[in-house]
Amino acid sequence: MKKILLSVLLSAPLWVLGQGFQVNLQGQKQIGMAGAGSALALDEASVFYNPGAVTFLEKNSVSAGVNPLLFKSAFKQSGSNITENVKNKIAPPFEFYAVWGRNQINGSSVWGYILHLVVW
Repeated sequence: MKKILLSVLLSAPLWVLGQGFQVNLQGQKQIGMAGAGSALALDEASVFYNPGAVTFLEKNSVSAGVNPLLFKSAFKQSGSNITENVKNKIAPPFEFYAVWGRNQINGSSVWGYILHLVVW
């Protein structure tokens, strides 16, 4: 019985016919730390995760990045013979962050700006 259960569990991913992906544009440091940017004031991308954390940043800063996506995809609806293909599609999503103002030591406010663009 254990062998049957184990073989069913190991073959279960073969039965799943799902498709999708996640695009993370929230700062390279935060992505590299598995989303730990919500608790830390690492850089100007903290505007996305924790806007209050930007008051702990020591200087004004600007950050920009591009994460190009190169993908191929195919979709076939169940009960149909039609297959929709997306071949060699390039999506150039980019992000831009800016933080300016005075830090918490001076007691003044800090402003942040985010621009995310995902083009499909």
